Amino acid sequence: MTADAPSENDTGPPPLRTFRSLTVLIPVYNERATVAEISRNEGKPEAAMAKIVEGRMNGWFKERVLLDQSYVRDEKQSIAGMLGSARIVAFSQVFIGS
Repeated sequence: MTADAPSENDTGPPPLRTFRSLTVLIPVYNERATVAEISRNEGKPEAAMAKIVEGRMNGWFKERVLLDQSYVRDEKQSIAGMLGSARIVAFSQVFIGS
């Protein structure tokens, strides 16, 4: 099993990616379908469904994509904004505990 393919029983934090384009597509499609279903069950208007789902998916990506996350010293700024024209050449994610 690779870091890109978490098991169904994995209860740890979601794997973090540096770019949205590196996010595994199956969980993205599944989450999008789940968010759309939840929104429909909440009675959200179908005409606004695309924007509602997109907004909720942006929040989902902020939890899983490094460059979309808030910079710890200024939460109004994203990591991508803080880096400016710099680029990431290496990245490691460490889990401490169970």
